[in-house]
Amino acid sequence: MNIELSRRIRRDIPAVRAAVADPGRLSAWQPTLKDVRTLHGRRGEPGSVCELVYDENGREVRLEETVTDARGSELLEFTYRGGQAVSRIRHWFASPAPGETVWTVDCRFRFQGLWPRLLAPFVKGPLRRRIDGDMARLQALLEKEGSS
Repeated sequence: MNIELSRRIRRDIPAVRAAVADPGRLSAWQPTLKDVRTLHGRRGEPGSVCELVYDENGREVRLEETVTDARGSELLEFTYRGGQAVSRIRHWFASPAPGETVWTVDCRFRFQGLWPRLLAPFVKGPLRRRIDGDMARLQALLEKEGSS
């Protein structure tokens, strides 16, 4: 299952990329995130591994996050493993004008097991809305910081 969304943010690429890569800022735009533990390396650098703990309506969800690519300022790629899913999420950053960034999030979800694969079409809409909401929160946070 694939989902791709983009946002145009009134901040430069380094500010947007840094906010995406900084574990200390994740909970500001991912409100169900409760804890981030670095298991290996430094988040945002290829090969680093973190454990992310979310509270999903009272249910604890743990994901292992691995940085699989970090090309210059234009790409951050993460792989997430947890439960019955493996996800690859690419964050692309482009500058259409000075002080602006187009942030594109390209998500590829692979579900394991019969039931998760059968249910995948029904979770695409809610996942899309959740990702879009997370992106909107980060955009608002960064643009507010930029106007201060």
